[in-house]
Amino acid sequence: MTLHRMAVAVVLALTVASGAAACTTTAPPIERPLTVRTTADPNAVQALSQALATLSTESYRVRVVASHGRAVASGTVVPSDMSFDAQSATAVEDDAFREGVRKVGGAVWLNVAFPDVNTELRISAQQWIALSPAKLTVGTGTKFDVASRDPLDLAVLFDGVTAVWRSDPTHLAGTVDYTRSHGVTAPDADELSEAGKAAASTPFTATLDGDGRLLTVTIDADAYNPDLTRAITLSDYGSAPLPARPAKASVVSATPMVYQVFNEG
Repeated sequence: MTLHRMAVAVVLALTVASGAAACTTTAPPIERPLTVRTTADPNAVQALSQALATLSTESYRVRVVASHGRAVASGTVVPSDMSFDAQSATAVEDDAFREGVRKVGGAVWLNVAFPDVNTELRISAQQWIALSPAKLTVGTGTKFDVASRDPLDLAVLFDGVTAVWRSDPTHLAGTVDYTRSHGVTAPDADELSEAGKAAASTPFTATLDGDGRLLTVTIDADAYNPDLTRAITLSDYGSAPLPARPAKASVVSATPMVYQVFNEG
């Protein structure tokens, strides 16, 4: 696989379940009770569980900073309509590898802004590629979860919570076993391979607003690998706008090469 093709494979790594094409524009809330594997403050567990549940019912804006700024993802999420507009930027040598994905009414579009990749795909940084989810398979190096109502998989990041405490009504702290976390925001197996036992008790802190919704989360892995630290901020609950479809003049169809490179991973 050429260097260009490897770069394209990375940028096109969007997780799409085989049934994603059949999604309707509305979906019921997800009931996902938090299971903590060790002793913790029951009130804190409930507070965190409710805060995570809100991510499946209210619209919001989100920003995730990884590797202390070397990778940043952000977006607007409207879970009730299974719609979102998400972007990511990853430092590549002296440049930024930028990509975006937009999902509205079950339709999905990809945008890429990186010279080598734009040349390989023969599109400009201003164009959007219309994708057919039915033609995609799960890839590696995933940046966005297109099949989910949450493109950054924030709730399942907390699948690995092992303890949580509440110091006051708006502040939580605890530990997370990163090896049990899931989703595109969680570290992958290769990233965790050198962490050893430290990854099983990674500390985190979280702040809530007056309605018990998440405002900030910091998962602090600096003690063993700063690249695995995650700093998350959320805002505009209930008022984040529904994403718009890309302008028709800016949309191009996905070529067979796009699907071939994506599915080869």
